[in-house]
Amino acid sequence: MGSAERIDLAHEADLVIGRLSVSPARRELRREDGQREVLEHRVMQVLIALHRTDGGIVTRDELTRSCWDGRIVGDDAINRVISRLRKAADGIGAGSFVIETITKIGYRLVEEGREAASSVLPPGRAPSPAARPTRRGFALGGAALGIAALAGGAWLYRRAAPPAVSPEVQGLMGRGWTMMFQGNRDAQIEAAGLFRHVVELAPDYADGWGALGFVYAYSSHYYPAGEREARRDRARAAAARAFAIDPGNGMARVALAFARPWRGHWLEIERALRGAGRARPEEDLFRVTLGYILGMVGRFAEAADILGRMGGGNRRRTLEPGEYYYLIEALWAAGRLEEADRRIAEAVALYPTHSNIFFLRYNIYLFSGRAGAAAALIADRSGRPVQGDWDRLGRIAYLFENRPPNDIARFAAEGMELARSSWGYAGKMVECFAALGLVDEAFVLADAFFFGRGFTIPERNGPGSNYYSALEDRETGILFLPSTRAMRTDRRFRRLTEELGLERYWRETGVQPDYRRT
Repeated sequence: MGSAERIDLAHEADLVIGRLSVSPARRELRREDGQREVLEHRVMQVLIALHRTDGGIVTRDELTRSCWDGRIVGDDAINRVISRLRKAADGIGAGSFVIETITKIGYRLVEEGREAASSVLPPGRAPSPAARPTRRGFALGGAALGIAALAGGAWLYRRAAPPAVSPEVQGLMGRGWTMMFQGNRDAQIEAAGLFRHVVELAPDYADGWGALGFVYAYSSHYYPAGEREARRDRARAAAARAFAIDPGNGMARVALAFARPWRGHWLEIERALRGAGRARPEEDLFRVTLGYILGMVGRFAEAADILGRMGGGNRRRTLEPGEYYYLIEALWAAGRLEEADRRIAEAVALYPTHSNIFFLRYNIYLFSGRAGAAAALIADRSGRPVQGDWDRLGRIAYLFENRPPNDIARFAAEGMELARSSWGYAGKMVECFAALGLVDEAFVLADAFFFGRGFTIPERNGPGSNYYSALEDRETGILFLPSTRAMRTDRRFRRLTEELGLERYWRETGVQPDYRRT
């Protein structure tokens, strides 16, 4: 059947996509573990239209003919349905299929199991010209800040490409990095698709394979266990292909380093990033990721200096939201509050309602003696992002501004219970407890957050979230922010850093964290 033929769900046969059994007539997806989900009528129609092509591209015009009976519909209608379908792909369909956007053309469905077997070629083998390989691509405010914080764009691919690489490939690389660091699952899937297209067009291009490996490796830290390991396998395979072409490829080296849990592997990742940065000093990709890693090991002062050189160091390029995020956080953690405030003003002028910038600004106000400003930020509806737990954030700002003892005691109990619901809330409650002088509670929560002791904090960042974080991937940078200063002066902190492996990192590098050098 053609993808543009009208779809009548009542007469569509049942089918299988990855681990899912699909019943169009009942509009039902059923996973092999028994989980079920019923889709909207139009969403199921689009799923069938995309599946019919067996990995081919379906244009928007074809979708309107097959799913909207040829009626003229706006882009918003199609975008809404694609968004709902991607939500299902990330939920019940995780590990079964993804939906790629083919820019200015349409969409395609990629079965993840099929791609896992065929998308990365063995070293030394190029795709056959006749074959068409598949390609795929504060928590308090309801946002997962880890992966969402990084951002980027074509600036990540600035150097002149080798003569054999066409302008089209260079453009795809730039667009791929732009999508990779938009901070959401859909964009990362598209980034993987763009980099797959790069290696299809230029199968002997090492950076293309390295970039593909990086996407899989970085995003693996925010997927559930099975998919996390599958993505790391793909990252390693793509890196192997890059090394077969260019044994010294820095992008592939970084991909291999990132294909490990954060905890205990900071030094390997740091060395890979520094080596790649020395070979390609013009690449801001290696600066922003190195700054991120240095923050995790308590070296925010150095991170601030490195991140301050992004964009050429003399403001030749406007920074992206994620660059601002890490730079501002590092300046704040390094005690350079005036500079942090100036950069906040710059970022807000450019990205007034960007969620990561907004919640970082709230945190800095909250934990730097400006709780009244944090409360005003929450109260100003015109400047807020679309989503946020505004009532709770307002009450927390009031608590920090007034500090009534009875309310603090009540908050300790409520915050501990809230922390049990998601790792995003748990991380922020560690900061809040420490800043309010609830140091015992902060250590109890840190034990649960990092080691699962006392109680379990789920890997999923709350019901309906697409972001996951295993214990070994919990980000340790919160331990070195100004908000947790009270923990660092407590004798229990040394036990915590020893068990996390941070003491070993500091011994091996010979570099002490900022708080021990101040």
